[in-house]
Amino acid sequence: MHGSALLYEVGDDLEEDMAANYAANLDKVLSELPSPVTGGTILTVEDLQQELSCKINIIHSLLCVV
Repeated sequence: MHGSALLYEVGDDLEEDMAANYAANLDKVLSELPSPVTGGTILTVEDLQQELSCKINIIHSLLCVV
């Protein structure tokens, strides 16, 4: 994926329809999200309350069994 997309957010000021959309994503695997997370994707996770930010690099490896 190129660009950015907000996959999940919580907060008291979040509209009900948006909260429902984000809640629906909780049970999905990464590749089934509205913006699929696949190998090479970099996720940015932010907690604005704690002023915390981190990046997670997604790397898939194939296991070959012979």
